Amino acid sequence: MSKKFTASDIVILASAVVLLIASFLTWIDFGNPRIGPVPPQLLQLLGPDAQQLLSSIPRGTQNAWDHFPGFVYPLIAGVIAGVQVVMEKVRPQMPGHVAGFSWTQIDLLLGIWALLSVIAVAFEDFGYGDKGIGLWLTLIAAAGLLVGAILRLREPARVTAEPSAA
Repeated sequence: MSKKFTASDIVILASAVVLLIASFLTWIDFGNPRIGPVPPQLLQLLGPDAQQLLSSIPRGTQNAWDHFPGFVYPLIAGVIAGVQVVMEKVRPQMPGHVAGFSWTQIDLLLGIWALLSVIAVAFEDFGYGDKGIGLWLTLIAAAGLLVGAILRLREPARVTAEPSAA
């Protein structure tokens, strides 16, 4: 197997790196709620239910790790695909198939899984929270994983790691 990275390898690796970085960026931005500081006398007057309600209002930002494991699925797919690409170059004797699937098919399934996972989150309603840059970068990178897998499908026959009968 060639140790040279193809265009599809580079797309998959770049997407995996962006997925890792984007998982730490803002996915949901709740900002500062318009409710200012509530005087303690008013809280006592309103009772414990109002105190609990006010404390349950989300503030600040959240990243993918705040919603583990749900929002981390695209990252898992990216890491698997990226490691597989690197291992293919570093360890040429790696098997060409796993559980009856070629690595190209596995990459395709990982790309679809990552993209559908992010699309599901992108269309979720977070109340008054805005979607952050991390979510949008993850959407682009997940699409990149899928594009990389499709590019792999279009490459000339990939050489498998199985020895040929010479």
